[in-house]
Amino acid sequence: MKKYFLGISTFLIGTLLLFHFVFHPTYAGEWQPLSAATEDGAVRRPILLVPLDSRPPCGAFVVNGGKIIGREVMTPPSELMDYYS
Repeated sequence: MKKYFLGISTFLIGTLLLFHFVFHPTYAGEWQPLSAATEDGAVRRPILLVPLDSRPPCGAFVVNGGKIIGREVMTPPSELMDYYS
């Protein structure tokens, strides 16, 4: 039983190390906040969102998230969406 546990533990640790170092190598560059990375003179066009329906998680939450990161999120007019009450 002890050999079995040792073999499984070795396999899991080896798999974890392989996954971490081979498939997810660390980034060696200089980290920048999102606002600094996008302000390099590129045109900041609005993001077009076509929500599934008019529920807040499908539209309003995404628009508010866009405001947090400083991006405009455009949605269709409410007259074209279904009525959610």
